[in-house]
Amino acid sequence: ALLAEYSQVLLPTVRKVLCDTEGRVRETATHCAAKLYEKNSPLVLEQVLPWLMDQLFSPPVYDVASASDTHEAILHSLELLIREEPHGILPSFYGTVLKQPYDVMKIRALGCVASATNPNVVHNSFTRILPALVDAAAINQDTQFIKENGLDVDVATSIFREEIGSTANKLFHRVTSDGAHSLLGQLGTMLQEGRPLI
Repeated sequence: ALLAEYSQVLLPTVRKVLCDTEGRVRETATHCAAKLYEKNSPLVLEQVLPWLMDQLFSPPVYDVASASDTHEAILHSLELLIREEPHGILPSFYGTVLKQPYDVMKIRALGCVASATNPNVVHNSFTRILPALVDAAAINQDTQFIKENGLDVDVATSIFREEIGSTANKLFHRVTSDGAHSLLGQLGTMLQEGRPLI
């Protein structure tokens, strides 16, 4: 009851600490966020997750060298939150991450789903994540933004596709024998839809 009462006061601090570059500090903040979620899930989803993802995705990142320690810290915090509360976090998470245009951080964020403790969470993600990865590989990125920031479009595209492959590998490594059916089923569906699986 006390935790719920002071959640409005605690959440701004938790938000800030989730971006800390010290891993142990982030883990403590994640446990606190999970406890707050148990007491007041709408408040956490409204005030923590959108703020974290805004810090991660604005401005977009098309060059790995442009990623800061804060970006890496937020990705780690997302992994920890998904591990703690996958069913509560993922619907809102998908609502933001699966919106185009895609950039390096959005693709890396999708890889955070592989951190879920229960492999079924990963298996159930295939219907959402695999089409997004294929679409991301097929569409043109925001070339105007890339050029305005002094980046080479071909280099940025190459880096982007490497990130897509890395994220796919993270997810595939979590597939169990039970999940293989889900994976093959989704790949079959995508082939029927005419999506190029490359």
